[in-house]
Amino acid sequence: MFKKLFIASAGTLFFLLQALAQAPLSIEASIEKSSGSLTIKVDHPVSDRQHRYISRIEITVDDSAPVGIDLFFQKEPVVEQTINISDLEKAKKITITAYAKGGGTLTKDFDVKELLGPESGQENATAANVPTSEAVEK
Repeated sequence: MFKKLFIASAGTLFFLLQALAQAPLSIEASIEKSSGSLTIKVDHPVSDRQHRYISRIEITVDDSAPVGIDLFFQKEPVVEQTINISDLEKAKKITITAYAKGGGTLTKDFDVKELLGPESGQENATAANVPTSEAVEK
């Protein structure tokens, strides 16, 4: 009887903690053509940024191993990070996953051609929080 009660209590606590965790709301990405740098913006508005913040951002280009950026605090509701990735313009897909401390993740795929924008010379294009096949340039 005690064992069943313990398991039920542990399960309830697990689901309660998951409910309290707040996943990031959105991920945006943009590529600066001239430098090849990737800028990532993760929207994670929480009231207690000291204890609930974006703790890690992982970037996967095509099928390569993910590159991780570890974070230890969050000052603003939107976390912005820029990373240089060689030969980014030759890639097809970028997958970005944002992890919140205390639980909650968000993963978004971006089409590199859509991020680069039209060849006519738009310097910086952004695809917002939409699936790859529906990415919209701003």
